[in-house]
Amino acid sequence: VIAYQEAITKNRLNDIAQNLYLVTSDICFFNENSLLLRVHNMLNLYGNLTSYWQVVQHQLLQQKVNFHYATGHSPLAAKLLAITAWDQVTDNVDIIKQAIQNTSLQHTDLTTKAVEKLQRVGVHAIQALLKIPLADVAKRFDIEVATYIGKLTAQIPHPVGFFHPKKHFDRVIEL
Repeated sequence: VIAYQEAITKNRLNDIAQNLYLVTSDICFFNENSLLLRVHNMLNLYGNLTSYWQVVQHQLLQQKVNFHYATGHSPLAAKLLAITAWDQVTDNVDIIKQAIQNTSLQHTDLTTKAVEKLQRVGVHAIQALLKIPLADVAKRFDIEVATYIGKLTAQIPHPVGFFHPKKHFDRVIEL
């Protein structure tokens, strides 16, 4: 057993981003082991979502990376579906919303305390939480829950910082 080393993971994720930068322009490090790709501006180049995804997927498979993926109408929606290993690429908002609604609160970025509080009042899945108006969520629960739902549903903007390759290239490969 080898102890987990965060630096190795960051370097590997950076290598993946460097290689993906050859085929897509807007890449964001979403957390310590996730990448977010902004798709809509690449559709003019590749023609449609399927063609774009085939190129990205080919690039990832060449790097021998195990991954889960999803598309979403917001960064958090894509992340939530990827975490649940949805592994689908679609621009159909209804299909995405249906998949999100069936997701358990355990897969969200909400704190354990917030999830337990929601479960005590009978909210166990995103679907039940989305039935409550956002203003009521903000009143009844923590602002964290309201903010999360707002970002998940794209009612609140979710700004992200995009990756730009370094001007000078150097590479170290961990054996």
